Amino acid sequence: MFTKYFKLDSVPFTENLNTRSMFSDNRMKQGLARFEYMAENGYLGLLTGQYGVGKTCLLNLYMKTLSKNKYRPIYLNLTSLDSNQLLRLILIKLNEAPKFLYSKERNFMLIKEKINSEEAVTILIIDEVQLLKDNALTDLRLLISSEPGKECKLKILLCGLEDITKKLKSNTHKSLNSRISVRYHLQVFEYDETSNYIDFRIKNAGGHVKIFNEDAKNLIHDYSKGIPRNINNIATAALIHAASIKQQIINEDTITTVMEEIMAV
Repeated sequence: MFTKYFKLDSVPFTENLNTRSMFSDNRMKQGLARFEYMAENGYLGLLTGQYGVGKTCLLNLYMKTLSKNKYRPIYLNLTSLDSNQLLRLILIKLNEAPKFLYSKERNFMLIKEKINSEEAVTILIIDEVQLLKDNALTDLRLLISSEPGKECKLKILLCGLEDITKKLKSNTHKSLNSRISVRYHLQVFEYDETSNYIDFRIKNAGGHVKIFNEDAKNLIHDYSKGIPRNINNIATAALIHAASIKQQIINEDTITTVMEEIMAV
């Protein structure tokens, strides 16, 4: 395997990383700053970005930064749901058995009662939110609507593709959209960010950062369009190919060869 050839301690470009191994660039820091503000002062936040850009990574970093004494993060990514299904899933995540015989309204009240009885503030993080049905989005708005004189102990962070912004601007969800206090769009990498990302991943895996030369990293950026998931796939293919032919430094020719293979499939 290429890890042995390049004297790596682990596979460098896998997506299954603990938070300590994640690349925290300026994009991530900007996002964290906004969501930290939401935790303290807002009730609803929105994170958008295209597939593979690092949204879930940012969410994981955010959950790691939250004080365990003050906040209880709940992460949901099974979101192709209608309102009833979503409410039952939230109850499960709150360690409450969903009452299938109860009406939607009763399950709704169970969620609010459970959240308000907790010492910590609940932060409900909903990934792939663009898949939610309209009635589920409406109920999310109702969940963060507090009764007069009572504090709402629930905050919601929505995460999804850019298309969700169009949906939220529709007349159906105008009220929900107006409640969003923090919005952040996670951009793709610039050239220098791609280079730093590749070096970080190699170094974090115990390797020498010079495995990829600068021309190779620039070409990876061009082919990947600065999307981290694409970078992972191309860089891994390059490592496999280079190890198979006993090549110690990955250059432009290596990237061109592996891209021909990738694009031919």
